[in-house]
Amino acid sequence: MRIFSFPRCFLESCHFKKYFQLVAAHPRERCYGWKILLLGAARMNRRIFEINDIGQLPFWTSQWDQLHARTSAATFFQTWEWLAVTWKHFPRPQKLRLLVILENEEPIGFVPFCVREQNFRVGALRVLSYPLEDWGPFFGPIGCDSVECFRLAIEHVLRSDRDWDVVDLRYLCEQSAGFAEMDKILTQQSRLFFRRPRMEAPVIELAGTWEEYIGRQSKNWRRNMRREQSRVADLGDLQFVRYRTQPESGEVDPRYDLFEDCLCVSQKSWQAKSSLGAAFCSPAVRPVLRELHEVACRRGMIDMNVLYLDERPVAFLYNYLCQREVYALRSGYDADCAIGSLGTVLLHEVVKDSFHRGDRLINLGPGTQDYKKRFAPESRRAINYTYYSPWSLRSQALCLKAALDPLLPGFQERCQKRLVT
Repeated sequence: MRIFSFPRCFLESCHFKKYFQLVAAHPRERCYGWKILLLGAARMNRRIFEINDIGQLPFWTSQWDQLHARTSAATFFQTWEWLAVTWKHFPRPQKLRLLVILENEEPIGFVPFCVREQNFRVGALRVLSYPLEDWGPFFGPIGCDSVECFRLAIEHVLRSDRDWDVVDLRYLCEQSAGFAEMDKILTQQSRLFFRRPRMEAPVIELAGTWEEYIGRQSKNWRRNMRREQSRVADLGDLQFVRYRTQPESGEVDPRYDLFEDCLCVSQKSWQAKSSLGAAFCSPAVRPVLRELHEVACRRGMIDMNVLYLDERPVAFLYNYLCQREVYALRSGYDADCAIGSLGTVLLHEVVKDSFHRGDRLINLGPGTQDYKKRFAPESRRAINYTYYSPWSLRSQALCLKAALDPLLPGFQERCQKRLVT
């Protein structure tokens, strides 16, 4: 009776031959040789199932949740709910290319791609990328082995029928554990990927205690903070409110009163007048944020912070929380207030409270504004990897521009100006 057999293609592969070479050289290490052989056999049983209909997503949600919980440095943006909510609110035509990586017919990774039309100076082009649209600085595969999932996904995209003009992988974190291997996967391709910085996000590593963090700051930093806190306190009665849901104990109240207070402050902030339309109170953003708010509350991934002056909201910091890491999504302060230090005082209280709660990190989002660098001297960079299809004339025009750009004076300055903030 045959209990187990390998596929013929594997018996003829380098993994099988490598096993016998190893056993011949080291007869006592047959066990290790079998590990190589079985690992190769498992990889031979891997395949990619591609989902193009967002309506099929509910069939995979439980597996997605399990893998998300095991993904290193996972974020709220990598949940299936994020994809489902933002997909229906995206205003332009789009095509879903959600790659499900299967091993022995069981999911070991999810890699969400999408193809969306984007306007360039040369005209409209189809761009394949992650469905993040700069809501956050970093993104990647969902799964235990993100590097292997990334490799398989890239091979699949480049090998399958082309429905894109540009492949634009925008959110690889340069400081992540797997970045060097991902970089090697792309740079060793026969196709040319152009590498550019996309954004910088200041981060506060919450190692040690709050007292140790304060002790690392300069005397001038501590003196200025005390002065700003005193000036704000002189205006009236200050109250700091922070709220997180606790699904494990059944506490999932969305606290729409706090949400509306954040909205109220946003409408009085300078961001409300910005032409970008990305403020918390923007008509284009508000419906998406409200629906995502309900999801984040159910999952215990919401972190709302509001500063009150005489019971009136004057500053807010609206965050997402995942794996004890805080991401600052939107912030603002009342521009009509007599003192402009409200946001700084609120951030001071948030950092202090995060130390006491045992958070690991606070990501202040893209942009290296002075108030961020004041609290977060370190930054993490998101890197763009872009490949232009040789079968599109407009795409090749962009490819030529990207190739010539580093050869012209002022390249580093141009890269800095192009950073998303």
